[in-house]
Amino acid sequence: MRTANDINPIMPITEEWNNVFGFMDYQVSNLGHIRDWQWNPIDIVIKEDKTYVRLTLDDGPKYYNLSYLVLDSFTVKKPPHFLQEGFGDIIFKNGNNFDNSIENLEWVSAIKA
Repeated sequence: MRTANDINPIMPITEEWNNVFGFMDYQVSNLGHIRDWQWNPIDIVIKEDKTYVRLTLDDGPKYYNLSYLVLDSFTVKKPPHFLQEGFGDIIFKNGNNFDNSIENLEWVSAIKA
């Protein structure tokens, strides 16, 4: 398995963690990892070439696209109305839909997607 330092061994990548917006018990990293505040395992599901994670709130568990959580946590500016269906998507710059690192993700408008 590749590590972050395999990508660029000269300049090692430091893993940084941010809170997931709307989920105070969870954090995502710039490398596309997810954890909860108690370090419990997070259920991960691969569906339609995307990575989903199961997060639990007061109303029970639901699945969320990991790439959306990473981008939402590490970018300040996103397209307006992004979360409304048909207004935008995420592209994977290197073509690997399972590489959820922030460097590989980009918001795009529905027209560009």
